[in-house]
Formats: sequence, C-alpha cells, structure tokens
Amino acid sequence: MRRLLGRSVLPVVNTVICLFIVAPIVVAIGSSFTTTSFYAFPPKGISLKWYDALFHNDALMQAAVVTLKVGLLATLLATLLGVPAAIGLTRARPAVRAVLNGVLLAPLLVPAIVAGIGMLIVFSKVGLTGTFKGIVLAHTVMVMPYVVLVVYSGLQALDRSAEDAARSLGAGPVRAFCEISLPALRPSLIAAMLFAFIASLDETVVTLFLVGPTTSTLPVSLFHYIQYSADPTPAALATVLIVVTAVVLFTIDRLVGLGRVAARGGVAQ
Repeated sequence: MRRLLGRSVLPVVNTVICLFIVAPIVVAIGSSFTTTSFYAFPPKGISLKWYDALFHNDALMQAAVVTLKVGLLATLLATLLGVPAAIGLTRARPAVRAVLNGVLLAPLLVPAIVAGIGMLIVFSKVGLTGTFKGIVLAHTVMVMPYVVLVVYSGLQALDRSAEDAARSLGAGPVRAFCEISLPALRPSLIAAMLFAFIASLDETVVTLFLVGPTTSTLPVSLFHYIQYSADPTPAALATVLIVVTAVVLFTIDRLVGLGRVAARGGVAQ
C-alpha cells in the first residue's frame, strides 16, 4: 500500500507544485497580449499594443538601461572582490573562517530594509544617495555573498594536488592558481556571475532608499508604475524578461552546459 500510495500520490503532488510555479508565468505572458486596458486571462483578443506601449515608455526604458548597467558593474565588482574572499575562506583557520563567514554573508542574513536604512545613513554622509555610484556599491554589497558561496563551493570540490605540483616545480602562488585552478573554476565563476546578475536585477528594497530622479532601476520604476496604472504594460515587460532569461540560460547551456555549472558551481550546496 505504501508503494502504491507513493506511486500514485507523488506524481500528483509534483504536478500541482509545477503548476503552482508555472501558473504566474503563464498568466503574465497571456495577459500581455490582451486587447483590453486591464489584465485579462485568458486574453480577450490578441494584440501587441502593450509591447508598443512598453518600448515607448521613456521612464521604463531609461530605468532598464540603468538596471543593466548597475547589474553588469555590480556583478563585475562582486566577482573581483568575492573570488579572493572565497579563496581566503578555503585557506583560513576554522576560527577565522567562522568570523569571515559571518561578515561576508551578512547581507543575506540582515533584513533588506535594515540594510537599506543603514546604507541610506552612510551614503548620505558621503554624498552617494541618489547617484549611480551609490546604487552600484549597494548592489555589489548585496550580491557579493552569492559569488562567495558559489566560488567557495567550487574551490572545495577542486583537487589542489595539481596546483601543489605546480608550486613544487617553481611556479608562484598567483601563477599556479591562475594557470591551474582558475580554468577549472570556470563553471563556478559563470554560475556565480549569473546568480549575482540576477540578484542585482531583482534588488528592490535597498534600491528604494537610494534612487534619485535619474537613477531609478527597473524594479523601482515598475513598483511606482503599478501604483498609478493598471494596464498590462508590466505583463509585457515580464514576458520580455522571461524571454531574455531563457535566451541567456540557453546560451550558457550551449557554451558550458548548465549541468556542469550546477554540479561544479555549488548550486546544490
């Protein structure tokens, strides 16, 4: 009876969970094509007018450009800072590692609203509130833990014997790491940068405290947009983002393989 129950119940539960996850995506995509001036699913008619309204909305398009720039710069800075931090974690003493873990992972543990208030107080004293630099720095702080976690997991899975052999043959620590360990960490680095970029695109709470008239990001602009308008333009934007994400994932899968990124990038951990 247990085997029979497991075989009959588990597929149903898995199907319900999958539908629960996919349903909002399907509704958003369907609503973006409606001809009505409000959300309707199933869509009443097929039209692309909300995509036309999206691409002619100067505020959202400007926010999209700012978001991409912030995401790319924050990902680059988080990678440049997070990779050495992850290396330091793997080679630190247990007591020091515990302290560093608490510091480096603090942005994931502290509530976002607390982090936003803290950054607002600090940035206001140095003139970074409402500036592009301030948003980039804030996003770097918020996404760097993802880089540290993924790269640290990748380093834990590496066999350091080859690097030790290179060191014994006269290679310096930097050269041995760059020529031996770094190429093996490529899937981990790709996964870390992908997670950091996605986290930056999705960051809203902290950004709300720091944006200015010309530096608003897409999530913040969208948040303000839906407060005063109920048309399906946000659904069209969501569909575009879904398509872009699918293209990026497909490209990564063709270049390095998502399976290798997940296995060696520490996604499971």
